[in-house]
Amino acid sequence: MSISQKVLKGSIWSLAISWFNRSIGLISTLILLRVLQPADFGIVALATMVMLLFMSFCELGIRQYIIKTPDITDEMVNNAWSLQLVINFIITICLLLTAPVISTILGDEKLTDILRVIAFIPSIAALNNIGGTLLIKQLDYSKVTKIAIGAKLVSTPVTIYIAVIHKSYWALVIGNLTSIIVVCIFSYLFISYRPRLRFSKFKEIFAETKWLLIGTLTGFIRSKIESFIVNSKFGVEGLGLYDTSKEFALLPLSDIITPASAPLLAGVSSIKTGLNDAYKAIIKYLYIAMFFIIPSIVGIFIVGDLFVEVVMGEQWIKAIPIFKTVSILMIVFPIYNCCRTIMFLSNDLKVLTIMDIASIAAMLAILTPSFIDSLEFLAWGRVLIGVCFAFTLIAMLKVRYKFSVKPIFVLFVAVLTLSLPFASCIYFLKLHMLDQGKVISLLVSSFCGCIVYLSTVFFSIKILAKRSEYFLFTSEFINNNISTIKTKVSHILNK
Repeated sequence: MSISQKVLKGSIWSLAISWFNRSIGLISTLILLRVLQPADFGIVALATMVMLLFMSFCELGIRQYIIKTPDITDEMVNNAWSLQLVINFIITICLLLTAPVISTILGDEKLTDILRVIAFIPSIAALNNIGGTLLIKQLDYSKVTKIAIGAKLVSTPVTIYIAVIHKSYWALVIGNLTSIIVVCIFSYLFISYRPRLRFSKFKEIFAETKWLLIGTLTGFIRSKIESFIVNSKFGVEGLGLYDTSKEFALLPLSDIITPASAPLLAGVSSIKTGLNDAYKAIIKYLYIAMFFIIPSIVGIFIVGDLFVEVVMGEQWIKAIPIFKTVSILMIVFPIYNCCRTIMFLSNDLKVLTIMDIASIAAMLAILTPSFIDSLEFLAWGRVLIGVCFAFTLIAMLKVRYKFSVKPIFVLFVAVLTLSLPFASCIYFLKLHMLDQGKVISLLVSSFCGCIVYLSTVFFSIKILAKRSEYFLFTSEFINNNISTIKTKVSHILNK
């Protein structure tokens, strides 16, 4: 099986995990949105960010290190697992000891007990069977899928039960902890590899991963600093509104693009013909991503208000402008991941780290002043910084690595143009279907809009494929998936 076929198969498994989990998770989230208050989501988000901040100080990128290193030995794998285990145990102890101090600094005493519970998550996560990463390195996602699905099936009922009975933010905390514990247990039930404690190669591993550690830390701060700013300016209720809006706005990215591109690093790392070929492979996946992302953003701006009212509920009405605005960030993250992959393969993560630091400084300078007096205003500031960051990354590809960035700009112009009929359709239907009710208006406009967009892409991509190898790849990707669906449907009907 070729590398591209393995990557595609891995993407399908990864998407299966995401879609199954989201199908269950959506039901859970809809219940939680109506049972819990925005402040409940906010305080758990704040506690989780504190935990992740501690972890980012010591995140060595063990998974990336194992995936990238060719012909890695069991001795090195066991040393890497042991090193992360030791570090995460230290994180747990630090969180347990500092929980009261952190709660005082952040101004919410309820954080103390939450932090003491989620402090055990890093240690439990570090105990996970490292054999799962070896399977991902081989682009074998079948067992990883079983583990993720099993954890969701166990943790979701626990979360819903606690939320409905106690109507407390503890539902989110205990649900997350349950999921982590189940993943750890299942990783040893489904994966035959057995890690062992080894301590002889710590220095060598740290030398290989030090920039991953620094880059992970700065990347985390860059991605989360606006949430800390939101909490300081608008409290946990504002944080709940902001983070929940952002989570829903980024659903197309988190549920389709990110899972589909999860095998990308392993696949690209297997390319032995040079960085130029790796860059071309990455751009091909960026093309597929943007064909989903850009129309999603357009759709959110047109029917986002209906989505919030129908799906999230009346108590989330304040989230509508935030929901629409932060959806633009979906463009930034795939570009960031593509550039990060190139820099990772070039052992050049220090450049990305410097850019992360510059972005953090920009957010502190732009988002913290007193004239930023609303969540919507802050969201637009965050988007502006993100777009500037994306343009800087693209410029870096051109200047530092001498890659052609013309295909990226051609991609944006083409997809925006193809989205015009789709945008017109859903805008027209939304206006004329409101008399039938918000639910009907949302469903009809979204469904018809998707049909129009898919039809536009299907008939236009054949012309575009003649002009660019990247559009040709996208066309082949679409045709292969259509053929696969037809084959499966035919097989089912014949049965």
